Amino acid sequence: MSSTRQSVQISQETFDGVVKENMEDFGMDLQEALQDAIHTFRLQGADLKGIITDGSRGDNGTNPLVEVIKEVEHASTDIRGITLEHTSKVLEKLYCLCKEGGIDSISVAGRHGGVEASMSAFTALNNSESVVNLILKILSLLVEDAENKDKFKRAGGARMLMDILTRANKGHDNIRLSCGLVSAAATGDEIAMEQFMDLNAAQEFSKLLKESTNDESLVILICNAFKALVTSDDNRVVASKAFTNARTFAERGMVEALLLASTQLQCSSSAVASLCMALKSLAVNEAICKSISEQRGIDFVLQALTECIKIERKPLAKSACSLLSQLGGSDENKESIISQGGLERLINIMSNFSDDPSVLQEAFTVITVLSLRSAQNSLKAVQAGTLDLVAEAMECHTSAASMQRQACFLLRNLAVRSPESRLAILEKGLEPLIRQAKRTHPSCKDAASGALRDLGFDDYNS
Repeated sequence: MSSTRQSVQISQETFDGVVKENMEDFGMDLQEALQDAIHTFRLQGADLKGIITDGSRGDNGTNPLVEVIKEVEHASTDIRGITLEHTSKVLEKLYCLCKEGGIDSISVAGRHGGVEASMSAFTALNNSESVVNLILKILSLLVEDAENKDKFKRAGGARMLMDILTRANKGHDNIRLSCGLVSAAATGDEIAMEQFMDLNAAQEFSKLLKESTNDESLVILICNAFKALVTSDDNRVVASKAFTNARTFAERGMVEALLLASTQLQCSSSAVASLCMALKSLAVNEAICKSISEQRGIDFVLQALTECIKIERKPLAKSACSLLSQLGGSDENKESIISQGGLERLINIMSNFSDDPSVLQEAFTVITVLSLRSAQNSLKAVQAGTLDLVAEAMECHTSAASMQRQACFLLRNLAVRSPESRLAILEKGLEPLIRQAKRTHPSCKDAASGALRDLGFDDYNS
């Protein structure tokens, strides 16, 4: 049985020693010595990530990035002997070096203690808002690297951020930077997600959102942080607690907070799309969907659908439809959506954004959900004009596999319980379009076969 070869970990000192040996023993110049060392270590399967390989350590063994990290470490341990102004300059230099150097410099900074030095600086100097601001900017860059992200987690990054969020004054940049860093730290990391939840993130973010409903940019940042804490996206774990986290957020007032924000913001604002996606992430069970509906959540999303047509915002249309699909999973909500003019709004969305298959796909999904197990709703959807728009979309966007697949699902749901709808589908000539989708896109095979079967064709599997 074969095994995956593991990368060999080497230190900066080991790499520098080989370079020095190449120069002293074999008479190579610096660039030759560097290239030979890089080649040799790569043949050995060594991991050179974070190793300084460009010769910038110089004759005295120093590198500007490594040296500034040492200065940050020194400032953290000698807070009486070093002025706040000097510390700020050192942190600013570290930030600029990481930002200008890109991912390579970020990896080097992590390998040489940048995360730990920044965390130590926070512990020693967290009474200065400007210093904390710089530290958060530095850490936001450093966690772009996966190894640095793990170091931040192990060094107590979650507690640091929750401390800032609970004590900082509303509107300060530290709040915004902390929300962004929560998103980065929790994305794709189940353990980090659990750390934040154990530190009462559900209650704190719900409270923060309620206090920030008139601040569009902060609302977006809070929504992004919330979604990172309720999304199962770490493929290293067998079972995620994301579903449980969403329920905890609902219990701590996030439904109220999101819908309160929805009443304060203009429906044309970019924050509305974030609110829609956050509500979708929160609506993980029947009880929460019902709670959203009871607090006028359906009114909010239907109004968003109306507004996105006026301002021609496709991202908002997709987000609003996506939320409506989630809420429509509740049979009680289905009736509310339809009785409040939901089908008419969806028809308008499909008509106005007929050039974009991704928007059409989301609208098709909503009608698919609304017509599930309901012959009455299927017939209402047909009578509203759904079939003409589906036919047009399938004819115009033949290469849009995902949209074609969703169109087949929609037609199947319309046909399966409603003879009237079945007849209308056939009269509109949709059968050839379903068969074309099946022939063209392997991903459409099952959905198209199901639609043909429920339309009454015996050769649905051929």
